[in-house]
Amino acid sequence: MSEIQSSIISGDSAQKGFTLVEVLIAITLMTLILSATVSALRTFGNTQNSLQRVISRVDEIRAVSTFLRNAFAGTVVSEMSTMTLGSGDGGGVDGGYFLMKGRSEVEWRSTAKFGEDYGGSYFFRVYETENKLFLQWQLADSRTPDKWQNKPSRVLVENLEIFNMSCWSQVDGKWRNVWNSSGNIPDKVKFVIRSSQRYWPDLVMRVSG
Repeated sequence: MSEIQSSIISGDSAQKGFTLVEVLIAITLMTLILSATVSALRTFGNTQNSLQRVISRVDEIRAVSTFLRNAFAGTVVSEMSTMTLGSGDGGGVDGGYFLMKGRSEVEWRSTAKFGEDYGGSYFFRVYETENKLFLQWQLADSRTPDKWQNKPSRVLVENLEIFNMSCWSQVDGKWRNVWNSSGNIPDKVKFVIRSSQRYWPDLVMRVSG
């Protein structure tokens, strides 16, 4: 009787346990599931970071392009400006002013509003230095701007790799890399920008509306 009981007891114990092969299979499956979960979470995190970078880039492009379009659209045009390619100057405090120095610096006079309380006529300057695109401004209380040293400024674009400008005039219908006349105003301005290893969409801005 004791042998039969011992046999029954040992049989029950064998049925309740797991074999070494079953344990190894279970551990392998759990490892695969955990690896897949970790990989999915890592991919999701990278996607979120990439998406955030894209959103930040789009916001940067939108903010910079909106400001520049408004600033160029408000360019002051002298009544004496003939919109020619000559070297004439509008003259007078209320005359137009636009001067492009090479392909990386431009100055112009525009009506603008800073915040809710500050607005009026300003001289603006956009220029490239130290792999950054800067904006400077000063009140336009004379025909031409004062020296730009110590004038307020802010960074428009970080990690700048390429910055080229050109102006278009309806007189010859061509994009020009030089605009020597401060008194005559071009019809359009184009910025080509590359930053952080990516090109921006070309910014083509109409001058004075």
